[in-house]
Amino acid sequence: MGLIPSLRAVRAETCRRHLRDFVRWSWDVLEPETPLQWNWHIDAICDHKEAQFFDWLAIRKALKKGETPPPMRMQNLVMNVPPGSTKSRIMMVDYPAWVWLHAPTWHGICVSSAKLATRDSLLTRRLIESDWYQEWFQPEWGFTADQNAKLNFINTLGGQREAITPGASIVGNRGDELLMDDLNDPDDENESAKREQINDWWDMGAGNRLNDLRYSMRSMIQQRMHHEDATGHFTQSMEWVKVVIPMEFEPSRATKTPIGWIDPRMISGELMFPARFPASVIEQEKKRLGTYGYQGQYQQEPSPPGGSIFKESWFGSYKSLPAMKEVWTAWDTALKTKEENDESALVTIGLGEDGNLYVLRMWHGREETPDIARRLIQHAGHLRQLYGDRYRGDYIEDAPGGTALMQYLRRTSSALAVIPIRAATDKVSRAHVVSPICEAGRVLLPDPWAYAKVSGWRRDLLANLTSFPKASHDDITDAFVYAVKRFMSSMGTGKSRRGTAGGWV
Repeated sequence: MGLIPSLRAVRAETCRRHLRDFVRWSWDVLEPETPLQWNWHIDAICDHKEAQFFDWLAIRKALKKGETPPPMRMQNLVMNVPPGSTKSRIMMVDYPAWVWLHAPTWHGICVSSAKLATRDSLLTRRLIESDWYQEWFQPEWGFTADQNAKLNFINTLGGQREAITPGASIVGNRGDELLMDDLNDPDDENESAKREQINDWWDMGAGNRLNDLRYSMRSMIQQRMHHEDATGHFTQSMEWVKVVIPMEFEPSRATKTPIGWIDPRMISGELMFPARFPASVIEQEKKRLGTYGYQGQYQQEPSPPGGSIFKESWFGSYKSLPAMKEVWTAWDTALKTKEENDESALVTIGLGEDGNLYVLRMWHGREETPDIARRLIQHAGHLRQLYGDRYRGDYIEDAPGGTALMQYLRRTSSALAVIPIRAATDKVSRAHVVSPICEAGRVLLPDPWAYAKVSGWRRDLLANLTSFPKASHDDITDAFVYAVKRFMSSMGTGKSRRGTAGGWV
């Protein structure tokens, strides 16, 4: 009769066999002060990664024996889950440490932002070096002395965990698996440019830096950001198994994956994790992110119903104005006046004492640079008479049309507060940045019954906003977005931006 294994040995074997148990029992090693809140979505993430890995491991063993390899169900796996889902801990920390219990020669290339790459690499090493890991699993390998760096460490059997950032060169490096975590950063103000850079990096061959293109794994986990984010772009060129877990259940989107998994919820709108994300928190997130942001990051579907970025129902009306704390004008100027070109446009906005934004004026039309300059001088003078120093100036995009206008104004009038603004992102990305404040009902338009002369431009403004970005011309929307973004850029600083060198918009 054999000896009965100890309880610890049983638990260790359970952790070795199942990633979900490894995640559960390893949690306190790195998070002793934070209780683990378990939820079914963690099982889903773990079970898909476990199945993908065991398929790869079975194939590798068959190839070594010269046998026909079994089928691989998920060579390429992408999982889209809301923020706060413990995805980085599972994918980039626990999973590599668990894999080395089965295949200590496994080489993983882990791709994430610079901040996450360093954090998760260090956490993985801490986990492996912990008393818990060493005592429970007693690995027959350790870290090599000559390659035990923050972002790249190798064990004594040749296994390697290598961390890089998206866009970094990996020429010469090949792994058994590409692990990718949130390649698109929602907090990066240059997200649009970074998105294109990451897509180019993938297209130029990053996705093929694998030891065996027939069987090596590609795994990605992220919250959706844009229809052309990493998930949207990478899945266009090769076949991926998609595990999509929206915060609010949508029955029409539930699909069965190759391991037989399907979203366990039954009721439309049922929350993914109500213990951690109750309805009150979700409502706050909807207000903070707006429709587009919430649809992407939480619903994993970065295209709001209806298609347009701005909705007419978001904009309330005012019949009288409160006292204005400050007022400013944003201009979008066209270089040419031909019919097929965009018009020039201005939008004047005031910040009321109540904290809301009031659209005070809009104009659009085709004029030559001297005519626009005269219009700007007259417009600024009128607002200076009305508001004095509370009128903060005129913000003009530092693009060909705007540059020509500013050069003309500098030659003819030195008393104006003209501030150049430089577009760091594309028009659509800028619009998404300001849409939440509009959706929150904080941008008000004049009531046409109270202000008879505004009905024409109010109609044009709403028409241009609600048809953007599909409209043939976007000059009015551009000026509006610049005007609202100017408020958001200085929000909470308590400082006037009049007379500065300009800002990133």
